[in-house]
Amino acid sequence: MIKRSVLMGDPTYFSIKHGNNPHTRNLWGVKKKVDIDLAITQWHCLAKLLTRYGVDVYVIKPDPNCPGLVYPANAGFLTHLDDHIPIQDKTFYLSYLMPGRKAEEPHYRNMLKELGFKTEQFHKSMEGEADFFRWGNIYCFTYGEIQEQRIAFHFGFPPYRRVYGFRSDQRLEFQLKRIVEPQEVLALKLVDEYHYHGDTVLSAFGPNREYLLVWMDGLERESQKNLILHNQSNIILLNDM
Repeated sequence: MIKRSVLMGDPTYFSIKHGNNPHTRNLWGVKKKVDIDLAITQWHCLAKLLTRYGVDVYVIKPDPNCPGLVYPANAGFLTHLDDHIPIQDKTFYLSYLMPGRKAEEPHYRNMLKELGFKTEQFHKSMEGEADFFRWGNIYCFTYGEIQEQRIAFHFGFPPYRRVYGFRSDQRLEFQLKRIVEPQEVLALKLVDEYHYHGDTVLSAFGPNREYLLVWMDGLERESQKNLILHNQSNIILLNDM
């Protein structure tokens, strides 16, 4: 049996601090509230379930100034997933987070170094396994237009909307290909800000992550076509369910 390990962020200070995605604000743009007691209960239930199945759970210490530490999938990604490769030969590529979450980066770097991993830092907008993850023998890289978050007026109700943009920069595609070569990288463009991360549109699962759940409406048409052409038989379309 292969031993699995996961990194989780202590939820003690979990809250909506900046409201940087559409799910954190209401129709009028007002930040929503977190039910912290429920969040902590859910977090511990998940951690206990994982350990019950033999998973090693490592926990990032909480920081009241960094409530986003509960989302360590955004920390970056790990190369050389083979369990036979020693930790000291593995590199963790740290994300370049958006301004409201930059303070999280040292927490991830220090923890990963303590665990024995080498680390390297991206220098363009990138949010880790939320936008770069393995599907079978390839990697999916999801990206979208990077924008400054702002209020924009439009015809509708209310007569304004908040522009959020996306999180990972398309210009990283070449660098990512170099990191994981000879494995292929399939680049897919996101178009719906409610699906600002690729892991809200795509989810790989199965013994070798060979199957892919897909919400097609979150992807650009050309990306939809490329995805289907790549491996249609292993794709499950959520739109049809």
